[in-house]
Amino acid sequence: MVGEPHQDSGDASAQQAEVPETRTERRRRRTHQALLGAGVDVIARVGVSGLTIASITEAADVALGSFYNHFEDREHYLRVLFLEQTMDWLEDIRSTRHSEFETEADRVAAATIMLVRRTRERPAWGVFIAEAIASAGLTQSDLIADLLQPSIERGAEQGCFTIPSAELAARLTLGLIRQSLIHLTSRDVPDDIEEHMATIVLRMLGTPDNTLQLAVYRALANLRSD
Repeated sequence: MVGEPHQDSGDASAQQAEVPETRTERRRRRTHQALLGAGVDVIARVGVSGLTIASITEAADVALGSFYNHFEDREHYLRVLFLEQTMDWLEDIRSTRHSEFETEADRVAAATIMLVRRTRERPAWGVFIAEAIASAGLTQSDLIADLLQPSIERGAEQGCFTIPSAELAARLTLGLIRQSLIHLTSRDVPDDIEEHMATIVLRMLGTPDNTLQLAVYRALANLRSD
């Protein structure tokens, strides 16, 4: 079963390789990525509310009119930007379902650790995600809560979490994620911050102490950098 999707992906890649990009397509792709990359930095500096189309194009060194060749308006741009910037992290979280983790507490701990690592590697990304979560107009932040809720429900069934409502717990966890990102990007943090953050999230979800300690240990062991 694992080999079949891999073969399909390879076939698709081979077919795409047979049709190289034209110069116009390459230029368009570079401009598109420049606009998206600029948004992360601008939002990290001035927040979502301070983001304007002019500030995006200026940071990307792109003509103002070119913006509308890629995005309908500011709101469309923000939706695309948030989705792109969170996709890698969300895929990291989804991929843990196929790992050696034994419980949902392990997976939540791993997701938290991966969030911390991404933010420490790219502080502007962490600020951007925190700003996006706080923005009422960015409903894509629900992607994170929607991903967490089923995991929390399964964890409650496993006895890993003690919560009255999985939906409420997911929303509270989303708020905790935002505050954690602000903390990580606004001050010096200890080297073992990954362990601390994972522990805090699991405690909020009511994870018993013995389960919590094992979950954090297994998550760190599975995600240990080479």
